[in-house]
Amino acid sequence: MKTLGKIILAGIIGLCTFSGNGELHAQEVKFEQLFKQTHQTARGASRQGAAIFDKYLFQFHNANRTIAIYDMETQQLIEEIHTDTESKTYHCNNAGFGTARLAKSDFFPLLYVSMENIKEHKVLVFRIQKEEHFKISCVQTITFPAPDEIGVYYPNMVLNNEKKELIQMGYKLNSFNSKTPNNQIEIVRYKLPTLDKGDVILKADDILGRFHIPCVSATQGAFCKKGKIYQVYGAPEGDWGIHFQCINLKKQKVEILEDLKAKGFPTEPEGFSVYKGSFICCGVDGSVFKFTIKK
Repeated sequence: MKTLGKIILAGIIGLCTFSGNGELHAQEVKFEQLFKQTHQTARGASRQGAAIFDKYLFQFHNANRTIAIYDMETQQLIEEIHTDTESKTYHCNNAGFGTARLAKSDFFPLLYVSMENIKEHKVLVFRIQKEEHFKISCVQTITFPAPDEIGVYYPNMVLNNEKKELIQMGYKLNSFNSKTPNNQIEIVRYKLPTLDKGDVILKADDILGRFHIPCVSATQGAFCKKGKIYQVYGAPEGDWGIHFQCINLKKQKVEILEDLKAKGFPTEPEGFSVYKGSFICCGVDGSVFKFTIKK
């Protein structure tokens, strides 16, 4: 059924959050497909992380060969640009905009992209320039401590811009499967390195704090807003499931965990961002969804 050109894919997803006294409070989440990305992906270059600033959606891909840029207002492809940092080991699992700019005249703040590859425990920091054509350049590399040094495998990056912190999310064990016994998701906080520091190699001594939560399979896109991490997980194949989760950083606990696959979410979720107060999820098949949470 089509409504104003948008395909309503699901009705209501029931969620629950916990109050301070442990009581459950029901929520409603509606998700609908806004549009579908039209660019073609090369073999081995599936859609991965995505980030939105102003009206511009930046869609990254596995191996980081190209970035597709969409206008959220017109829902049209603006441009597809090539990067100079292509690598088979770059997964580009999550992307997010910071607040700092390389130059005061830059329209876009710095854009951070994490790899979540067992061989790559790093974050690439990009400058985006908008002239006649878009231009992207890598201006900093931030490397996390080695996975076996701190017990954080397949590290994902989330920015807490309000605290100027870089959050590392990964798995206690060398597996991203929740059915692996004794596995859990580790959440580790660092001070966000400033651009004047150049390339940075973080050490265990740089950790500001850490905690863990129960394991959920296959971390995907995530962002942090008002002290809470919102993230999607999983894939339709196998028994991983597809999930949406909200993590309260101050309370160090999960407030929402919902099985999206059981509610009919149709594809592997990848990028997760915010546009005009709504959660935007980009699927591996190019579908762009809007999540609306009603308390």
